[in-house]
Amino acid sequence: MVKYPYPHIWDCCCDHGFLGIELLKQQHKKVGESERQSNIHFVDIVPTIMTQLSEKLSRHFLHQPLWHVHCLDVASLPLSEYPVSERHLIIIAGVGGELTQWFVKAIVAQNPQHQLEFLLCPLRQHYQLRKTLSELDLRLVDEQLLQENKRFYEMIHVTSDQNYPEVSLVGNKMWHGSGAVGQAYLSRTLTHYQKQQGQSLAEVKAYQQVIID
Repeated sequence: MVKYPYPHIWDCCCDHGFLGIELLKQQHKKVGESERQSNIHFVDIVPTIMTQLSEKLSRHFLHQPLWHVHCLDVASLPLSEYPVSERHLIIIAGVGGELTQWFVKAIVAQNPQHQLEFLLCPLRQHYQLRKTLSELDLRLVDEQLLQENKRFYEMIHVTSDQNYPEVSLVGNKMWHGSGAVGQAYLSRTLTHYQKQQGQSLAEVKAYQQVIID
């Protein structure tokens, strides 16, 4: 779901830089092409992780200068150091929906003039995250439902660009053509909210309206 070019891509995943490194490898294959390359930013708050990652990047991408290592909280990305005309794709995965909400809220609040896009893959609390994205008036670029190792993942790509459609609280595009995977995920999600003894009536009603085609 990452489509170039973006002046800045921020890898805020809990995977020790795996995604960002893959993006660097893709860019390395395109050296010499006219397409502008992205600055890849690696972010983690744990110093030892970032030190090891920096050493690894220095070994393998010494002559590819478009990578940057930031040891800080994801909620404090230094986007203000860059021109507001430059787009930022911020990738957050591997954490729960509640923490993802916190990160997105903080980044949006601190950078109201910047062109922001988020690619999100929370571990849980998808409905609550989507509700927050809607309240922030972020718009849907794309969404996908994936299954890997018996776990389901929603990948949600949103933007501050108001020319895109609104974010659905239960998803829309991701159900199209999802087949058996979609049916299994919908059944599991409904069961989860129905077990909460009346505390999640809105969620249950919303997911009951989902149509898989």
